[in-house]
Amino acid sequence: MKFKLIGVLLLGLTLSVPAVAGEDEIYQAVSRFLTAASLNDAQGHDQFWSEQLTYTSSNGTRFDKAVLMSGMSGTATYTEETAPVWYQAHDLEYDYLSRDHVIAHLRMTALNRSDNSVEQFYITAVLHLPEGSADRWQARSWHVTRRASSS
Repeated sequence: MKFKLIGVLLLGLTLSVPAVAGEDEIYQAVSRFLTAASLNDAQGHDQFWSEQLTYTSSNGTRFDKAVLMSGMSGTATYTEETAPVWYQAHDLEYDYLSRDHVIAHLRMTALNRSDNSVEQFYITAVLHLPEGSADRWQARSWHVTRRASSS
C-alpha cells in the first residue's frame, strides 16, 4: 500500500509539471523575428509583437504595438540579399516567470552592409506564449540598450 501511494504521488507530481519550451524554441522565435526585422517584414513584426507590447528603444522612446506597426506602413521590404542591415541574436539566456512567460536576455548585433560596421545592443524581453498557441512566442516587453563602444 505504501508503494502504491508513493507511485500515485509521483505520478501526480509528474502530471503537474508545466510543459515548458526548450531553449531552441525560444531562440528560434527570436531569430525568426530578427530575420523579419532585417527584411522589414510587417507580418513578421505583427506575429512577434503582443497586443500588450511595451517597446523601449535604444534612444529612450517608449511606445506600443499600434505605434510600432504604424511606422511600418508603406515601407519597403527587402530580400536577404538587399537588406541594408542584418540583425542576429547572440548569448540568449532566459528564465521562466510562469509556464507561459519568460524573461530573456540577449545581445543583438546589427550589421550595416554598406560599410560592414557592426552595432551591438543588449535586449531584455518578456516573452509569452498566448493561450492556445503551442509555439508562437510573442514579446510583451522589449527593451533595447545600445552597447557602449569599447575604445
